[in-house]
Amino acid sequence: MSRNTLLVAVVALVVAVGALVLQFALPSGGGGADGDLEARVRALEGASSGLLRIGYFDAEAVFKGAFWELGANERAEAEDIADDIRALLSERQREAISAEEYATRSIELQADFLRANVNTLRQTIDSIFAAEGLLSLLSSDDRLQARTVQDNAATLKSIADQLLAQARVGVVNTETFQANYTQAQANFQNLDSTMTSLAGSLIASKARRYAEENGYDLVFTQHTSLVFGSAAKADNLTETLTEEMSAYFDF
Repeated sequence: MSRNTLLVAVVALVVAVGALVLQFALPSGGGGADGDLEARVRALEGASSGLLRIGYFDAEAVFKGAFWELGANERAEAEDIADDIRALLSERQREAISAEEYATRSIELQADFLRANVNTLRQTIDSIFAAEGLLSLLSSDDRLQARTVQDNAATLKSIADQLLAQARVGVVNTETFQANYTQAQANFQNLDSTMTSLAGSLIASKARRYAEENGYDLVFTQHTSLVFGSAAKADNLTETLTEEMSAYFDF
């Protein structure tokens, strides 16, 4: 194996290790805690002289509470592979294995990690389609986009399976393999981002519907993005919305 080929493999593994984050995490947007938001909302309530009924919720908490169990087994498998990647890196840093063995094993772990992540994505989107009534919360454009994610995730699974099979029998051309892997990883990240956006749309739509059905005039996300506008008690709706969303999946 050439020095350049080895460098590609090592860099790719470092990238993989750097990307070991839990999937579908909604952006925190600056870290404002529930207490901070509640204080701001309480101030708004006082200024309104009690004329408005206001609610707010932690979108990330609702997301994790409602969607995190989807693909839980697949996600656990991905986390185990992530541990293997870290352990392999530690072995190499301690010079317990050769550079060649490190590169060979890292290629297989990269492919396996991608496969597990794609499977998590597929299980999540398939569960959303299987949940009765859930897609009605989305616009027609978003439903079409969700179908595209589902179709593309199925295609990506085949690619990930092929990459893993190649890695297990031994990669003949490392540069070609790495290029194919990098493209597949980029495709996964795009699908993952789209899936996160769709989940956010589902939560926002459910919050809007809940507000309309329960007499709320204003409902904000944790980071004060207006979700529903039409009046004041500032209620934390996080737990309620989590239960409402989870009910679609029979948790």
